[in-house]
Amino acid sequence: MCQLLNQSPDEENQNLCGKLISINIPLCLYDANFGDEFEWIHEAYWHEDNIKTLQQLWAEHSIKATMLKKMLEDLDKAKVETECDIAPWSDLSPPVLHQADWIFPDKSRVYRPLMEREKGAFTVEEKIENFAKKRKLNPDSEKDSTDKEGE
Repeated sequence: MCQLLNQSPDEENQNLCGKLISINIPLCLYDANFGDEFEWIHEAYWHEDNIKTLQQLWAEHSIKATMLKKMLEDLDKAKVETECDIAPWSDLSPPVLHQADWIFPDKSRVYRPLMEREKGAFTVEEKIENFAKKRKLNPDSEKDSTDKEGE
């Protein structure tokens, strides 16, 4: 992570790179440019399998998107009862636009450059060491893992 951020994990900043900085969208390197030195050659079986898988995913998501769009349109037209009236939702309220809220869930956060962020209490190595100590203190977890190995 430190290399990706062009930061060296020196003594002062050794635990900055342990911070979670991603969201729940997978990293897609499909269109990544690796320069002219690479020429991708695909094996026929896997190429066909990739095409089939992507077609199935596209169809599944397309069907779900169509169904969700119809549901949202119906909800916008649905009659809603208020204290003084019954009317279609679209007449009572401006459009509700929250499509991207799941991507950026906390709008109140203010961006702080990496080197200005608080340093964590523990380095990655210390966190691993603490985890190992906790496992040793809990004999049940060790017993369960040995029972599973014997089966």
